[in-house]
Amino acid sequence: MTKSRIRKQVTAHYNPYADVIIGKRKKLQPKGKAPVKGENPVSTKPAKYLGSVITPQNRNIFAAAQSEYFKERYLLEMKTDKEAAILAGDDAKVKKIDEEMFNEEVLQEVSDRFGRYQCNKEQKHYAAWQKGLKFYKFHDNRFPVLTEDMVNKDLIEIERLALAEETVEEISEDVSDSVN
Repeated sequence: MTKSRIRKQVTAHYNPYADVIIGKRKKLQPKGKAPVKGENPVSTKPAKYLGSVITPQNRNIFAAAQSEYFKERYLLEMKTDKEAAILAGDDAKVKKIDEEMFNEEVLQEVSDRFGRYQCNKEQKHYAAWQKGLKFYKFHDNRFPVLTEDMVNKDLIEIERLALAEETVEEISEDVSDSVN
């Protein structure tokens, strides 16, 4: 063997999963400044997860619960739509709602698919949380990762908007009082 061939064998490692020889990767330097000795590094652990963790043991239970939720919500929405059409006196709309309403077999099939969809979505959600992401994509839709930080941030924003509305109302009342 030549020296160059020996050197290549020494600088490569075997990948048992791909059955090929791959060169070693260069170790990259971490970004940012080096930690100061004696300081604890800032934790990069994500905030508490607020979704459901799907395991093989609870997958069917979760899917069944989501399926039941879908059925209840669908039947309730169809009932309220039909009642609204009856109150409005729109017989054509009532007839259309009756025709479009799922029968029991189709409703069961659709609700089962919804349950599986929610299971798969929650698994993707949990995987995104473990990676520390703020959003994840599922079936070409973008969803936020639900964590305590995100929920707290939304609550703070809602409170801020509510306070802003109250101050606008107080100012308008003061202006109307001063005009009178």
